[in-house]
Amino acid sequence: MNSDYVLVNTNTHKIVKG
Repeated sequence: MNSDYVLVNTNTHKIVKG
């Protein structure tokens, strides 16, 4: 996953990232 994408979608990625 891209760092920039994670910053844009923190809430969505938080679930995916754990």
